[in-house]
Amino acid sequence: MRLSARWLRPLSALLAVLVLAAACGTRDPGPSLPGVAPLDRATPATPPTPVLPAAKGRRSAPLGVLAARATQSSGEGGEPVGERPAGEDDGDGDGEFRMPVRGTPGRPARIQGPRVSLPAGVAAPMPSPAVSFDGIGQGFGGYTPVYWPPDTSIAVGSTQVMELVNADVAVFDKAGALLAGPMEAGALFSGYDPSSLCSSTNDGDPVVTWDRAAHRWVMTWFAITGADGTTVPYEECVAVSVTDDALGDWYLYSFEYASLNDYPKLAVWGDSYVVTFNMFNPDPLAPGGYAWVGGEVCAYDRSSMLAGDAARPQQCFNAGAWYGGLLAADTDSRTAAPSWAPVPILAIDTTSTLAAFGLNVDWDVPANSSLSDPQVIGVDAFNLPCGDAGSCIPQPGTTRLLDSLGDRLMNRLAYRNDAGVETLTVTHSIDNGSLDGTRLRWYELSIAGDRTVVLEDQGTYAPDATSRWMGSAAHDRVGNLAIGYSRGSGSVYPGLAWAGRLAGDPVATLTQTETMIVAGGGSQTARSRWGDYSAMVVDPADECTFWFGGEYEPSPSGSAWRTRIASFAFQSCLDAPVSASVVAPATPTSAATLTFSLVFSGPVTNLTADDLVPEGTGAAGCVVGTPVEGADTWTVDVTGCSEGGVALRLIADSVTTAGSGSAPATDVVSDSVLVDRTAPGLAAAPKLVLGTGSALATASSASRVPVVLSWSGSDPGLEPSGVAAWKVESSPDGIAWTTLAPATVSPYRTTVPVSGSTRLRVTGLDAAGNWSAPLASVALSPRLVQQSAFTYLKTWSTATSSTLSAGSARYAGAYGASATYRLTGRGFSLVVTRAANRGKLRLYIDGVAVTLDTYRATTMVRSLLYTKTWASYGTHTIKVVVLGTAGRPRVDIDAVVVLK
Repeated sequence: MRLSARWLRPLSALLAVLVLAAACGTRDPGPSLPGVAPLDRATPATPPTPVLPAAKGRRSAPLGVLAARATQSSGEGGEPVGERPAGEDDGDGDGEFRMPVRGTPGRPARIQGPRVSLPAGVAAPMPSPAVSFDGIGQGFGGYTPVYWPPDTSIAVGSTQVMELVNADVAVFDKAGALLAGPMEAGALFSGYDPSSLCSSTNDGDPVVTWDRAAHRWVMTWFAITGADGTTVPYEECVAVSVTDDALGDWYLYSFEYASLNDYPKLAVWGDSYVVTFNMFNPDPLAPGGYAWVGGEVCAYDRSSMLAGDAARPQQCFNAGAWYGGLLAADTDSRTAAPSWAPVPILAIDTTSTLAAFGLNVDWDVPANSSLSDPQVIGVDAFNLPCGDAGSCIPQPGTTRLLDSLGDRLMNRLAYRNDAGVETLTVTHSIDNGSLDGTRLRWYELSIAGDRTVVLEDQGTYAPDATSRWMGSAAHDRVGNLAIGYSRGSGSVYPGLAWAGRLAGDPVATLTQTETMIVAGGGSQTARSRWGDYSAMVVDPADECTFWFGGEYEPSPSGSAWRTRIASFAFQSCLDAPVSASVVAPATPTSAATLTFSLVFSGPVTNLTADDLVPEGTGAAGCVVGTPVEGADTWTVDVTGCSEGGVALRLIADSVTTAGSGSAPATDVVSDSVLVDRTAPGLAAAPKLVLGTGSALATASSASRVPVVLSWSGSDPGLEPSGVAAWKVESSPDGIAWTTLAPATVSPYRTTVPVSGSTRLRVTGLDAAGNWSAPLASVALSPRLVQQSAFTYLKTWSTATSSTLSAGSARYAGAYGASATYRLTGRGFSLVVTRAANRGKLRLYIDGVAVTLDTYRATTMVRSLLYTKTWASYGTHTIKVVVLGTAGRPRVDIDAVVVLK
C-alpha cells in the first residue's frame, strides 16, 4: 500500500503506519508482540462474515469520457514524493512490517551464476524489447507522482494495454500510444454510493487483469481511510469493464470487511474473481496501531459481475497467522482449468518449503465451499533478503537502501492449461549470501490429476553481484518462460531487465540471459520502498508476446519514479505450428442448426466460411455460417442439412497464425453427427389391464388398484437414431395430463384409483430428440366390490382385520364350499389372502375352470390372485370352489376388482 499524509500526522499516527504500511509479510505477529514465538501453521478457519453480505453494484460513465475531463490523482492529502515526514527512520524500509519466516533444513540452492556455466550452444541473450515506452510516472504528460512506491500493475487485452499505479490509471494501444489518462482511477466510482468509501477514497494497492475467457478488464484497489471495521467497514473497490474496450463503461462493486484488507492481489479462475489479502485488526496493545490477523482469500461472484448484476455474497477464508502474501492462480491460457477444479493458492511456507492451498467455491451452495489445509512443497533452501531486516539493496551515491519485499511470493502466480498440461509460474527474491543485496528465485510447477501441486523446476538467478528483485514471471503457449525484474547495485542505478528460458532447456537455468529493458539514470533517495510489485503478462492475441511493467529511476532527482512497459516474443513461439480440431455437436440430433467448435492450440485469424466444407450423407443443403471467435474456441453454425450423417472439414493452411504462418498442416475433419428429424411411432394404442401378483395399496374401500400398461413402437426414418425412452402420462378426463414416468419401457406398472376413470397415454422419444404423437389407452374405470356381494354355499366364516380391504373377509376349508358373483364389465381381478396355511381353489369363469393356489411362504393380504380381461364390455359369472387341500384347506375371499 502507499503512504499518505492522512496517516502521518501526528507522530503517534506514524507509529501506526510503521506497522500497517507493510503489505504485511508472511508469518506470525512478530515484532508487534515482542517475546511471542511464531505461531504453528493454522488450519484454515471458517469464512469470516463480511460486514455486509453482498457487494453494491453500479455502472460507471465511460472511462474515456472521465479521462477527458480529469487529470491525475489530486493526492487528496497524499504526501509529495520529494519529502519525507519528520520522524521516519532512515533505511528501515519505510515502516515495512516484518514477520520472520521459520527456517527449516533444506538442500542447498542451485545458483545460476559465475560458478555455473551453461551448455555450449544453449545460452543466448534474451530478445530486446519490440515495444518499449514509459508508463505513468514523473514527466509523463505533465504527471507528478503523488505516492510511492508505484505498485505497478499492467494487463493486456485484445488491442489495448492498461496500467494502474498508486492511484492512477492509463490506457495505451499496443504501439505505446496513450489513449486515455493518466487519471485518478477512483473517478470511476464518482457518484457510486455516498455510504461507500469507494465513492470518495482510493488508497491504492491497485491491480488490473484481463479476463481471458470473457474478454473483459478487471481492476481493484482498497478504500480504508476513515474505516474502523465496525461502523465504517474497510472496502475493496472492484471495476469490471462492460466490453473489451477499456475506454467504455465499467460495472462497479464494493466489498466490505471487518479487518483491514491490505496488499490485495487479483486473479481470474473459473466462475470467480479471487482476491488475496493480508488482514489486520486494530491493536488493543498499541492504540492507533494494527495487529496481524493472517492471510485471507476471497472469491467474488464473476458471472454476476460480468452481467452487471448484484453480486452474491463473497466467500472468504483466513489461512491463519502463519501465512501472508498469498497468491491465487491467474489464468493466462485460452483453455481454462476444469470447471470443478479448486483455485490453487500459493505462499512461502518456510525457508525451504512452499505452501499450496486449494480454494473450492460453490456459488449455489456456499456451505460446500472450503479452503484446504496447505500442501507443503519442498524447494531449494534460501535465506530472506537483508536477513528479513527491511532494506538492503544498495544504490550509487546514497546510503538509502531499497526494499526487496523478499518475504513473499511476487505478483503474479501465472496459470496455463495447454493441451491438458497445467502449469504455474512464480518468483520471489532471496538473499545474495550476505546482507547487501538479492538474487532472483523462480519456480515452475505443475498440477497433477489429483490437483496436488508438483515442483517441476526451480532456479536461482545471479549471474553477477548485481541485485535482482521485484520479479514477475509467465509462460507463453509453447512453454517458454520469461521473468522481468528490477536490477541494481552500489554501482548500477535501479533499472529493469528480463531473462528467461526456452521450453526443454536444461533445468535450473535461465538459458536466455539477461537483456536490459531500460537502464536507471539515478538513485531513489526519498524512500526505501521500491516497486512493491511488477507484472509480466502474456498477450492474449498471440499467446507468445510477453509484456512487462515495473518501476525504474530515470534521473538523479531521487524522488521521481517512472514506470516502463515493454514487450517481446520468443521466435520459437511465433514459429510454433498451430494444431486444430473440429468438434461436432452432440449426436444424434434433430436440431436445425448444427454448431461446430474449432479449437486451435494458439491464436489464429482469417477463418471464414469458405475454409469449411460440410460432407456426409446429410450434407445436402448445408450452409456454413460466419465463424465467430470466442474466448477459447471459434464456433460456426451450419444450417439447412438434410437427414443423415454430417461432418465438417477444415481445409489445410486456411488460417493465419501469430507468426504469420498458416494452419492446420493438413485437413482436419470432425466426427460425424447424425441428423434425424423423424419421430418414433407406436404400432397401436397401448393396452391397459389389471395387474396381478401384487396387492391393493391400502385396506380402504377406495384403495388404488395395480394396472399394467403395455405397448410396442419403433423409430423409422432414413437413418434412425433409435428410441431413447417412452413417456407415460395419466389423465382423469383426457385433457389434463400428468407425467407418471418421463422415461420407461414396456410394460409399465402403476396404480389407478377405484373411483372415476383413468386414461394412460404413451409418447416416444428417439435419441435425436424427436417426440412421437401420443397415443392413449382406453379409459379404465375399476371398482372394488367387497366379498359381501358374493353368494355363498356350504359353511363360510367371517374373518375381521383392519388389514383387509373392507375390514373383513369370508373363508372356508370344506371341499366343495363355493362363492358366486355375477359382474358386468370388461375385466376383473380376484382379491384373496395368501399365506403358508392357505390352499387351492378352482375358479370358474363363465363355466370355464382354472385351478389356483393361494399358498405363499409369507402372508400377503389384499392380494390380486388372478386377472381376466375381455375385449368388450359384457356380463360374466365367476365362481370360487374350495378344493380342501390337505394340511392347508382354507381359502379366503377378500373382494373382487371389476373393470368397468
